[in-house]
Amino acid sequence: MLADYFKIGWKNIKNRKLRSYLTILGIVIGVAAIISLISVGQGLQSSITGQLDKIGGNRIYVMPKTVGFSDPTSVVGLTTDDLEIVESMSEFDLVNSLLSKSAPITYGKETEFASYLYGFPSDRSEERFESYDYELAKGRYFSPQDNYALILGSRAASDMFDKELRINSNVEIKGKKFKVIGILKSIGSAEDDNVIYMPLDTIRDIFDDKKGISFIDATIKKGLDIPTVVGKLEKKLERSRGEEDFTVSTPEQMLEQFGSILTIVNVVLIGIAAISLIVGGLGIMNSMYTSVLERTREIGIMKAIGARRKDILLIFLLESGLIATAGGVLGSIIGTGIGKIVESLAASAGYSMLKVDVSIWLILFGIVFAFTAGVLSGFLPARTAMKMKPVNALRY
Repeated sequence: MLADYFKIGWKNIKNRKLRSYLTILGIVIGVAAIISLISVGQGLQSSITGQLDKIGGNRIYVMPKTVGFSDPTSVVGLTTDDLEIVESMSEFDLVNSLLSKSAPITYGKETEFASYLYGFPSDRSEERFESYDYELAKGRYFSPQDNYALILGSRAASDMFDKELRINSNVEIKGKKFKVIGILKSIGSAEDDNVIYMPLDTIRDIFDDKKGISFIDATIKKGLDIPTVVGKLEKKLERSRGEEDFTVSTPEQMLEQFGSILTIVNVVLIGIAAISLIVGGLGIMNSMYTSVLERTREIGIMKAIGARRKDILLIFLLESGLIATAGGVLGSIIGTGIGKIVESLAASAGYSMLKVDVSIWLILFGIVFAFTAGVLSGFLPARTAMKMKPVNALRY
């Protein structure tokens, strides 16, 4: 009996192709938007989580505090005094510091602007790079004897100039000649892969910045309570600086902050997508009301030959459910495709760490959600058809 109801519903959809296609389109747009947004959001969160897991949860990051849209020049940066405080604490195994600058860089006859010039300690260089999970593709790490030497991110080496930078290539920065001694493997982030590293003492010298520090991170010794160590460091820094114009963060805190922002963005975007799904549902309702009016006489005949009220209700509910399910299936396919396109575009822009993985459960959710929305949208028209009296319907 149920198979017969499906046949009747499918026949009516085929008989009114244009109306059915337009009705399905609204569901397709809504489901595709929801599937693509959720999959991209999950992929982004997974990639960030993966990056933080690689560098470990027992690490802290010290940065200058910025408030809202404050002028960057008004931010009080870190100094070597802050670095000495961190290094003086026995709770830390390895302390890294970076000094970030930017300047034109010349290679042959070409000059390009390097936005990411990082001064990096040259002692224990290999250990420091590996603590970030950075690996060399070619060359070597810094040694304490290196002065005018560079280690390049993968994109800085391959894309900055028309001619690719290689090991032993010579470039000029701030009037000084530098030699490329190492090239890192791709990290998967455009910013990280465009970084140019030089010894910290060298960047201080050529930029005449003897005390500045842009960023400090430190690895906490195993077995110690991370919040306790963070609290102790915050007190020491606040006492030294006179105010709390800095932040001390852990990977867990950074992930929580990112997750909160991503959740808000996802809720807003999925809410917008849900509106299109609601519009699609209203389209189904309108289409089914029109179908009921067009088939009034058919309904009367079915009732006259013995069709029960629930039979009429099921026929129209299944028809609206079929329309929505078709939209859900197409929307899931298109949404998956959009997610993969976003992944491909991100990779071409240098963000290869973004992996969009559309699970079977997400696709099933999209289809079931669409079917449910379709059945609910078709309920009122189906109820109207169910309540028709055979005598009045046959006169139509």
